[in-house]
Amino acid sequence: MREDLINSVYIHIPFCEHFCPYCHFVKVPSSRFDLDSYVEALIKEIDSRLLAVSRPLQTLYVGGGTPSLLEEKHIALLVGAISRKRPFSEKIEFTVEANPGHIKTDRLMMWRKYGVNRLSIGIQSFHDDELSLLGRDHNSSQAETAVKKAALAGFRRLSIDILLALRGQTWTQLRKSLAKAVSLPIEHLSLYILEKPHLSEPDDEITSELYQKSMHFLNKLGLRQYEISNFARPGGQGRHNRVYWRNGSYYGFGAAASGFDGTCEVRNTASLNKYMRNVQLLGQAIDRQEYPDLAVRRLVTGLRLRAGLPQSAFAQSIAVLTRLLSDGVLERRLGRIRIHQDYILQTNSLLSQFI
Repeated sequence: MREDLINSVYIHIPFCEHFCPYCHFVKVPSSRFDLDSYVEALIKEIDSRLLAVSRPLQTLYVGGGTPSLLEEKHIALLVGAISRKRPFSEKIEFTVEANPGHIKTDRLMMWRKYGVNRLSIGIQSFHDDELSLLGRDHNSSQAETAVKKAALAGFRRLSIDILLALRGQTWTQLRKSLAKAVSLPIEHLSLYILEKPHLSEPDDEITSELYQKSMHFLNKLGLRQYEISNFARPGGQGRHNRVYWRNGSYYGFGAAASGFDGTCEVRNTASLNKYMRNVQLLGQAIDRQEYPDLAVRRLVTGLRLRAGLPQSAFAQSIAVLTRLLSDGVLERRLGRIRIHQDYILQTNSLLSQFI
């Protein structure tokens, strides 16, 4: 694929005010690093690597870390750097991940001013005891208020995260969190399984039961599952993340960010100091390049989607496909192949059979 056909950008902001004990992502204490300097490096990387073409950008996702720490001057600089190289589509999906505590009126207005039209809010639970266990710096009331305030500010595209399988979590507790989420003006919900030994549910059967019940509960209430961890109302699917799952191409800017141009996967160094140094010297900080088997990559990404894949995608793996269909692990639906719902939690081990 030609680089001028890439129309999605991911920007990684690795800073957090404090570290939550369950988080796996690359992060740095915001009190120990100059955010201005990092944004300056991001702009240098964007100027160096982002190809200047007339093709409109379709999705822009700012993730982290805690991107909602960015001030107006930072957002202005980043939007300016990208728009100098690429026009924004009139229908662009521009997402920023945000902590509930950062959902303030002035910040909401600032995001809208620069074209942000979708917020992904890291709530994780609507129970104060669970939020305390997770080390979050907000309570359930603040979480609810944050979503409502964002909606009142004009954000129609709102997504929230909920964590499943906390140690000792019951279905009654989880159902209350999910019911509260669905009652709010959101269009999208990401449901992630907690995977930290000292925090998560050790019993796989309990985890599976919680997941299956959650899946049916959300579907029944109008949030249809379209990917292993993601549910949406009609029209509310996350367009940027679907680029990943549909094996699409995208740029990745920032420390630890990854990208894919259609043939080559690249990943920036996760070391913040190395990232800063390399960008200043070279204009980029790519630490790894790989050329995956594209047919296998399509299977590994596409089978995460509940829509599945056409049988033609399995042309190089007919024997594996036949066996998994016979075992009931995969199923045919509307002329496509997908993972049977009873085996969704075994997706990683299932996908490894195609590698």
